[in-house]
Amino acid sequence: IGSFLYDLLFYPAYFSESWITFFTKGALALITGLVAWSGGTHGFNSRRNVVASVAGSLTYLVLYLFKVFTWDGLFQGRLTVQGALNLLAPKLPGSGINAALAIIFAPILAAAIQKALKGQFPRPTNAK
Repeated sequence: IGSFLYDLLFYPAYFSESWITFFTKGALALITGLVAWSGGTHGFNSRRNVVASVAGSLTYLVLYLFKVFTWDGLFQGRLTVQGALNLLAPKLPGSGINAALAIIFAPILAAAIQKALKGQFPRPTNAK
């Protein structure tokens, strides 16, 4: 929600696409949460959290690149398909690095937060 609010309220250049930010970040969170909480683990399984991080990051990466192609290229830029595809090349390295860093650090951060909050929120008795 933070990225959406920033685009909506504080960065006029992205105001018109703030709804896209809301959708893409929401999809990232939904996919990550569904995977991390699947199988009754409630987010307490480290391996599943890594898989969740990969799934969420790849979801966001695909949606972001699709947004660049369609919204930035075809819709706003009024480019040809080839022109819109050309917009993707400079986005791939930075977006790929961002996804890789998220995959590495999100599970580490999740484990640290879980450890810091241990006892604050009882672990579900049916968590695997």
